[in-house]
Amino acid sequence: RQRCIRDRGWGVLDGLQVTDRFDAVRRREGVFTPNRPERISRWGMRLETNWADTQWDAAVMFDGTGDQFAEPGDVFAVRAPRLRAGLPAGAPLPELDVSVSNKMTYGLRARRSLGAADVGLLVIQGPDTEPVITSEGGQLTLDYPSRTLLGMTLQRGAGNRVWRFEAAFIPDQRVNLISPTPVTGQRKRLLAGVGLDWDLPDSVF
Repeated sequence: RQRCIRDRGWGVLDGLQVTDRFDAVRRREGVFTPNRPERISRWGMRLETNWADTQWDAAVMFDGTGDQFAEPGDVFAVRAPRLRAGLPAGAPLPELDVSVSNKMTYGLRARRSLGAADVGLLVIQGPDTEPVITSEGGQLTLDYPSRTLLGMTLQRGAGNRVWRFEAAFIPDQRVNLISPTPVTGQRKRLLAGVGLDWDLPDSVF
């Protein structure tokens, strides 16, 4: 039998979130969690329609929630410099303020079947799911700046296997740079991933 091609939140590579950056999930220490997907509730609207042998999917999220926000006054104590605003490990961090902007998220995706393959293109505009930390007047601020994401998905079923490929390009992502004080810069970012679903005998998947 052929394993059906799954579609979950505009991206299907489990845990990698290559193109799945529209409806954010709660981030945990591990990539995989018992209850999945852990979507963050957001107000929005969605319209799905078929036209010219293509499935069109348009959506908008009204609030600015980009991820699971920290609480005002929280202090990070993680080792990765990327999560410490570029500050070296062991450097003291003052209290953290959280910037909750009301930026909306817009998205448009088009999917089309080409024989045994399924091809999708998508564009997302809105606050990033990965925050940056800025410093002003000695106060650290956790912010979710706006960015544009261009994505492509390719899925092909073959018997009891489904191959998946995803790629996403973000031309204007803000990131923290390694520096004695928190500073940000703008970088181009390319994400890509390959996945395989394989339905084996004896209920092994």
